[in-house]
Amino acid sequence: MNCLTLIMAMSDLIITSYNIYADLDGFTDDFYDEAELISEAKCQIVNTGKLESMYLSKGMASVSTADDGYYVSYNGMYIFLEVRDRMISDYTLK
Repeated sequence: MNCLTLIMAMSDLIITSYNIYADLDGFTDDFYDEAELISEAKCQIVNTGKLESMYLSKGMASVSTADDGYYVSYNGMYIFLEVRDRMISDYTLK
């Protein structure tokens, strides 16, 4: 293995590692937003029996009512929250 081949392999490893790290960092941000939204929605539903639009750390979460839950749009994320007996029973990222 010559020196140039080794440098190319190390360069490829560094670029690939950086891309993986960037993807994981983006996933962590999305997961935090999702957790914040669900936590606040859960509190609102338990306390009031309904879910309305609310302000969170990154802006407004817009809520629209569905037959068995709510559609929520927040920071580029769209979630359907299925609600039964004043509790979130399931959710789906759209």
